[in-house]
Amino acid sequence: MASSFPSFLVQSNANAQALHDIVRGVAHVLHAAALRAVRRHRIWPVIPGVFYRHRQMPPQRMVRASQELGIRTVIDLRNDPRLVERERTALQAAGIDHYHLPCRQIPEPEVIDQFLTIVADPHRQPVALHCKHGVGRTGVLTAIYLMEHLGYSNEAARRYARRCGGVRSFASPRRKGTFLLNYAPRKDSRVATPAAAPAAVSAEAIAQLP
Repeated sequence: MASSFPSFLVQSNANAQALHDIVRGVAHVLHAAALRAVRRHRIWPVIPGVFYRHRQMPPQRMVRASQELGIRTVIDLRNDPRLVERERTALQAAGIDHYHLPCRQIPEPEVIDQFLTIVADPHRQPVALHCKHGVGRTGVLTAIYLMEHLGYSNEAARRYARRCGGVRSFASPRRKGTFLLNYAPRKDSRVATPAAAPAAVSAEAIAQLP
Protein backbone atom coordinates (compact mmCIF):
# COMPACT_ATOMS: atom_id res chain seq x y z
CA MET A 1 0.00 0.00 0.00
CA ALA A 2 1.46 3.37 -0.99
CA SER A 3 2.22 5.85 1.74
CA SER A 4 -0.24 8.74 2.05
CA PHE A 5 2.60 11.09 3.13
CA PRO A 6 4.38 13.22 0.53
CA SER A 7 7.84 11.87 -0.28
CA PHE A 8 9.62 15.01 0.94
CA LEU A 9 8.02 14.61 4.38
CA VAL A 10 9.11 10.97 4.56
CA GLN A 11 12.65 11.97 3.61
CA SER A 12 12.56 14.84 6.13
CA ASN A 13 11.49 12.49 8.91
CA ALA A 14 14.24 10.05 7.98
CA ASN A 15 16.83 12.84 8.10
CA ALA A 16 15.52 14.05 11.44
CA GLN A 17 15.74 10.52 12.87
CA ALA A 18 19.28 10.12 11.54
CA LEU A 19 20.29 13.43 13.09
CA HIS A 20 18.65 12.44 16.37
CA ASP A 21 20.60 9.16 16.40
CA ILE A 22 23.85 11.00 15.72
CA VAL A 23 23.22 13.49 18.52
CA ARG A 24 22.38 10.69 20.96
CA GLY A 25 25.53 8.84 19.97
CA VAL A 26 27.72 11.90 20.44
CA ALA A 27 26.07 12.64 23.81
CA HIS A 28 26.72 9.07 24.93
CA VAL A 29 30.39 9.29 23.95
CA LEU A 30 30.81 12.66 25.67
CA HIS A 31 29.09 11.39 28.82
CA ALA A 32 31.33 8.31 28.89
CA ALA A 33 34.43 10.47 28.38
CA ALA A 34 33.36 12.83 31.17
CA LEU A 35 32.71 9.91 33.53
CA ARG A 36 36.17 8.50 32.79
CA ALA A 37 37.69 11.92 33.52
CA VAL A 38 35.77 12.12 36.80
CA ARG A 39 37.05 8.71 37.86
CA ARG A 40 40.60 9.35 36.70
CA HIS A 41 41.04 12.77 38.28
CA ARG A 42 38.61 12.38 41.21
CA ILE A 43 36.69 15.51 40.31
CA TRP A 44 33.14 15.10 41.55
CA PRO A 45 30.21 16.66 39.69
CA VAL A 46 27.82 18.66 41.83
CA ILE A 47 25.84 19.62 38.72
CA PRO A 48 27.43 17.97 35.64
CA GLY A 49 28.57 20.52 33.11
CA VAL A 50 28.03 23.39 35.57
CA PHE A 51 29.80 22.89 38.90
CA TYR A 52 32.46 20.43 40.12
CA ARG A 53 34.40 19.94 43.36
CA HIS A 54 37.72 18.24 44.11
CA ARG A 55 40.82 18.18 46.27
CA GLN A 56 44.13 19.78 45.32
CA MET A 57 46.21 18.14 42.61
CA PRO A 58 49.43 18.97 40.73
CA PRO A 59 48.95 21.96 38.39
CA GLN A 60 49.48 20.09 35.12
CA ARG A 61 47.04 17.39 36.19
CA MET A 62 44.54 20.15 36.99
CA VAL A 63 45.04 21.48 33.47
CA ARG A 64 44.42 18.04 31.91
CA ALA A 65 41.36 17.42 34.05
CA SER A 66 39.93 20.85 33.21
CA GLN A 67 40.48 20.30 29.50
CA GLU A 68 38.88 16.86 29.55
CA LEU A 69 35.79 18.12 31.40
CA GLY A 70 35.59 21.45 29.60
CA ILE A 71 36.08 23.39 32.84
CA ARG A 72 36.47 27.12 32.17
CA THR A 73 37.05 28.40 35.70
CA VAL A 74 38.82 27.09 38.81
CA ILE A 75 38.25 28.57 42.28
CA ASP A 76 41.14 27.93 44.69
CA LEU A 77 40.41 28.29 48.42
CA ARG A 78 43.90 27.46 49.70
CA ASN A 79 46.06 29.82 51.74
CA ASP A 80 49.52 28.79 50.49
CA PRO A 81 50.61 31.51 48.00
CA ARG A 82 53.25 29.31 46.36
CA LEU A 83 50.82 26.51 45.53
CA VAL A 84 48.20 29.00 44.41
CA GLU A 85 50.59 30.79 42.06
CA ARG A 86 51.81 27.55 40.47
CA GLU A 87 48.24 26.49 39.75
CA ARG A 88 47.27 29.94 38.49
CA THR A 89 50.25 30.06 36.09
CA ALA A 90 49.53 26.60 34.65
CA LEU A 91 45.79 27.19 34.22
CA GLN A 92 46.07 30.65 32.72
CA ALA A 93 48.65 29.38 30.22
CA ALA A 94 46.00 26.85 29.12
CA GLY A 95 43.32 29.54 28.81
CA ILE A 96 41.49 28.57 32.01
CA ASP A 97 40.42 31.28 34.45
CA HIS A 98 41.70 31.01 38.02
CA TYR A 99 40.23 32.79 41.04
CA HIS A 100 41.95 32.76 44.43
CA LEU A 101 39.48 33.08 47.32
CA PRO A 102 41.53 32.29 50.44
CA CYS A 103 39.25 31.49 53.33
CA ARG A 104 38.98 29.85 56.70
CA GLN A 105 36.99 26.73 57.51
CA ILE A 106 33.99 29.01 58.01
CA PRO A 107 34.08 31.34 54.97
CA GLU A 108 33.85 35.09 55.43
CA PRO A 109 30.76 36.83 53.96
CA GLU A 110 32.83 38.48 51.21
CA VAL A 111 34.21 35.07 50.15
CA ILE A 112 30.67 33.69 49.95
CA ASP A 113 29.58 36.69 47.87
CA GLN A 114 32.48 36.31 45.43
CA PHE A 115 31.99 32.55 45.16
CA LEU A 116 28.27 32.84 44.40
CA THR A 117 28.91 35.52 41.79
CA ILE A 118 31.52 33.45 39.97
CA VAL A 119 29.73 30.10 40.03
CA ALA A 120 26.42 31.58 38.84
CA ASP A 121 27.92 33.24 35.75
CA PRO A 122 27.11 31.10 32.66
CA HIS A 123 30.16 32.52 30.87
CA ARG A 124 32.44 31.11 33.56
CA GLN A 125 30.83 27.66 33.70
CA PRO A 126 31.69 24.89 34.16
CA VAL A 127 33.36 25.92 37.43
CA ALA A 128 35.56 23.71 39.62
CA LEU A 129 36.04 24.43 43.33
CA HIS A 130 38.77 23.07 45.58
CA CYS A 131 40.69 23.59 48.80
CA LYS A 132 43.42 21.26 50.09
CA HIS A 133 41.47 18.09 50.90
CA GLY A 134 38.27 19.00 49.04
CA VAL A 135 36.14 18.40 52.13
CA GLY A 136 36.00 21.23 54.67
CA ARG A 137 36.03 24.62 52.96
CA THR A 138 34.91 23.09 49.68
CA GLY A 139 32.12 21.25 51.48
CA VAL A 140 30.82 24.40 53.16
CA LEU A 141 30.68 26.42 49.94
CA THR A 142 29.18 23.53 47.99
CA ALA A 143 26.43 23.22 50.60
CA ILE A 144 25.80 26.97 50.33
CA TYR A 145 25.54 26.59 46.55
CA LEU A 146 22.92 23.86 46.97
CA MET A 147 20.86 26.07 49.26
CA GLU A 148 21.22 29.19 47.14
CA HIS A 149 20.79 27.73 43.65
CA LEU A 150 18.85 24.49 44.06
CA GLY A 151 16.66 25.31 47.04
CA TYR A 152 18.11 22.68 49.38
CA SER A 153 17.06 23.02 53.00
CA ASN A 154 19.79 23.74 55.54
CA GLU A 155 19.61 20.21 56.87
CA ALA A 156 19.69 18.61 53.41
CA ALA A 157 22.73 20.69 52.43
CA ARG A 158 24.49 19.78 55.69
CA ARG A 159 23.80 16.07 55.14
CA TYR A 160 25.16 16.33 51.59
CA ALA A 161 28.41 17.86 52.87
CA ARG A 162 28.66 15.20 55.56
CA ARG A 163 28.17 12.32 53.13
CA CYS A 164 30.77 13.75 50.75
CA GLY A 165 33.56 13.18 53.25
CA GLY A 166 32.90 15.53 56.14
CA VAL A 167 31.36 12.95 58.46
CA ARG A 168 32.78 14.43 61.65
CA SER A 169 33.29 18.08 60.80
CA PHE A 170 29.72 18.49 59.44
CA ALA A 171 27.96 16.80 62.36
CA SER A 172 25.24 19.12 63.66
CA PRO A 173 26.99 19.97 66.96
CA ARG A 174 30.27 20.84 65.20
CA ARG A 175 31.18 24.32 63.99
CA LYS A 176 30.69 23.77 60.24
CA GLY A 177 27.52 21.77 60.76
CA THR A 178 26.08 24.49 62.98
CA PHE A 179 27.09 27.18 60.50
CA LEU A 180 25.18 25.46 57.68
CA LEU A 181 22.11 24.88 59.83
CA ASN A 182 22.02 28.59 60.68
CA TYR A 183 22.91 29.89 57.20
CA ALA A 184 20.31 32.30 55.77
CA PRO A 185 20.09 32.01 51.94
CA ARG A 186 19.80 35.21 49.95
CA LYS A 187 16.35 35.84 48.48
CA ASP A 188 17.53 36.70 44.96
CA SER A 189 20.35 34.22 44.46
CA ARG A 190 18.51 31.61 42.41
CA VAL A 191 17.70 33.93 39.52
CA ALA A 192 21.13 33.23 38.02
CA THR A 193 20.79 29.44 38.06
CA PRO A 194 20.79 28.00 34.50
CA ALA A 195 17.23 27.03 33.64
CA ALA A 196 18.32 23.78 32.00
CA ALA A 197 20.72 22.72 34.76
CA PRO A 198 20.21 19.08 35.83
CA ALA A 199 19.69 18.11 39.44
CA ALA A 200 22.68 17.82 41.73
CA VAL A 201 24.45 14.46 41.75
CA SER A 202 23.64 12.72 45.01
CA ALA A 203 26.30 12.00 47.59
CA GLU A 204 25.36 8.32 47.34
CA ALA A 205 26.07 8.34 43.60
CA ILE A 206 29.44 9.96 44.26
CA ALA A 207 30.27 7.32 46.86
CA GLN A 208 29.55 4.53 44.36
CA LEU A 209 32.09 5.76 41.82
CA PRO A 210 35.12 3.40 41.77
